[in-house]
Amino acid sequence: MANTGKESLLFKLAYHVPGGDKISHIFVYGLLALLLNLSTKCKCIPFRGCSIYLGSICVFIFVTLEEFSQHLIPTRTFDLKDCVASLIGILVFSFLTTVSDKHLIKKHFS
Repeated sequence: MANTGKESLLFKLAYHVPGGDKISHIFVYGLLALLLNLSTKCKCIPFRGCSIYLGSICVFIFVTLEEFSQHLIPTRTFDLKDCVASLIGILVFSFLTTVSDKHLIKKHFS
């Protein structure tokens, strides 16, 4: 809906709350990363001596492409702060993936 320039109740609410747009980026993309991480059974990709969740990588790529594509859409504007908020969400919810994988899923479903 944002690409069409149409308004919605959720957009109005996000813009009415101070920092609501950034908070929504944190939760929407963070939850998406968490769900993808869990749906891929927490599959990780090795990168420079550490492991990164495949779901988090996919969401990061999507967020980056989506935000930069806004340069091409007249009703949208690129916002680096949106990218940062989305990345914060991905990182926080990736940590929650680790916690849930180690303490909840393996403990109760093994």
